[in-house]
Amino acid sequence: MAIEVIAFIRHEGPARPTLEQSLERHIEKFPQRVRARYRAKAGKLDLEYPSKLREAESFAHPGGIYAVAHILPRALDELSEALIEGLRVKPAIWSKIDGSRLNAAIEEAKAALPASPDELLAYMRRMDEARKAARKVPTSVDDLDIEWAKYHPDARRALNAPFFWSETDDDSPHGNDTGSDLLAAFKGWNKRNPTASYEGYVDRLLRRWGLTPEKARGQIDEVQLDWIRQEADIALAFAAIKLRGRCDAVEAKAAIRALDQRLGALSGAPERVEKIRLLRSTLEG
Repeated sequence: MAIEVIAFIRHEGPARPTLEQSLERHIEKFPQRVRARYRAKAGKLDLEYPSKLREAESFAHPGGIYAVAHILPRALDELSEALIEGLRVKPAIWSKIDGSRLNAAIEEAKAALPASPDELLAYMRRMDEARKAARKVPTSVDDLDIEWAKYHPDARRALNAPFFWSETDDDSPHGNDTGSDLLAAFKGWNKRNPTASYEGYVDRLLRRWGLTPEKARGQIDEVQLDWIRQEADIALAFAAIKLRGRCDAVEAKAAIRALDQRLGALSGAPERVEKIRLLRSTLEG
């Protein structure tokens, strides 16, 4: 059985303009207790729990996971407790588990961790490299863990490569902050307006986010605003394909124009150019 865990850490301070909706969703989804969902067909347990760790001590230091080795023991204690609690609320699983043996195995694994900070960091690096080596790189949309019922039936055929659905690739339509937030916003809007025209949607959304030259003056320079606008135009075109099965001509033209600007800016990065060309050819096709 595979176990996927999400620890929710409370946000501290204001969100960046393009992340405001993400923060709202984070607060809405923040669990008050351990939540568990078991998918028997996939053999996977999804676990979510509220963390007592503070954002400042978890993410205030540069360096990613290696900069937070000092909180790993506390994080593991939380995770262990959440795992036991999550399994307990799933009788179909808990009935097959020897709780005392599981507890003993968890404590044994925690005790085996290196004691010194340097050794702990080296151990984390080895585990990280092993995880990356073992990770299966999706080669087909069939390999993706996506609830296709949430999307238009034609989307899977039109966007038939994992890249289109990536949530982490900055060059994918919804893998950057702007694209991710726009897709989430458009999903809500489209649910309320399933047949309405979405012409002008990007303009309205950017105004609402305060990302116009007038509202952002002195905070965000014009170059960055232009880049965000490009991301939004591209994101809307592909959000329309994902949720409506096609993109209207006006929005496709705006996205192609944004992609052409990207091609000029990324001419020295051939791998990224190839991805931009794939997006462009999809909208032209």
